[in-house]
Amino acid sequence: MKKILSFVLTSALLIACGPSKKEYNDNLGKTIERMASISDNSSIYVSQQSKVWHTAIFDHKDHTGSYCHDFNEVLARYNAAVKELPIYSEDKERFDSLKREVRELRNYPAGYDETYSELVSIYTDVEEYYQLGIEPKGSLQDYNRHTSELYSSIRKRLKSFKLKYIEGV
Repeated sequence: MKKILSFVLTSALLIACGPSKKEYNDNLGKTIERMASISDNSSIYVSQQSKVWHTAIFDHKDHTGSYCHDFNEVLARYNAAVKELPIYSEDKERFDSLKREVRELRNYPAGYDETYSELVSIYTDVEEYYQLGIEPKGSLQDYNRHTSELYSSIRKRLKSFKLKYIEGV
């Protein structure tokens, strides 16, 4: 009898200690807004990567205007220079914070399985886009096409998510 009572009390405590639906929805909304902000900031990195890459291939110049013969070398130097900028550190911290927020939202109220699953799916696209802004992959043409499609998809999915799950939108 004591074991059953102890189990019931422990279960009640665990349920009571979880986030309320209102608190969870508020955190969900903040996380979605952070994803939107990070994807917008990442688009600046993506655009710059594309410009530097294009200039290196077609004009044989690096990001400082100096002559270059190897666009891969230019991209490596450019990325190293970007990683030294204070804004890069701030953006990285914002992304790391987003990752923590998504992990914290794993403790969701009953009935939020689909919501959390969709949030994680959007997060993985935001993460991919963020990474492509820092370390481009593929050919320039494929990079431009893929990042454009990915950004468009992220924006649509964020809008859809807000309409479906965030109250007061």
